[in-house]
Amino acid sequence: MLADTVTKTEAAKLIVRDTVERMMRGEDHPSDGPAAKLVYTELNVELCERALELLAAATAVDEECQEVVERWYGEFLWSRALTISGGASEILRGIVGRQLLGLPRA
Repeated sequence: MLADTVTKTEAAKLIVRDTVERMMRGEDHPSDGPAAKLVYTELNVELCERALELLAAATAVDEECQEVVERWYGEFLWSRALTISGGASEILRGIVGRQLLGLPRA
């Protein structure tokens, strides 16, 4: 599970890096922004979920971790909000599907 998250993190870095490089060269595609936002926000949710899973085990051992858990829980809630702000993930998937992959409207 952790290796999968690390792999997704590296993939997201490459996608965002490629998007920024294309934008700097003026060669960006209309779906670049939505694709990068979608990758980032979905990964952010997953990273927060993994952190909470790891911290759940730690709090059973050390009650002083509670402040850290509360902070990560707040980050998790904010990560869910980011999947909505700036374009909901479902809408962005549709944009990417149509503009990048040439799929028809659903």
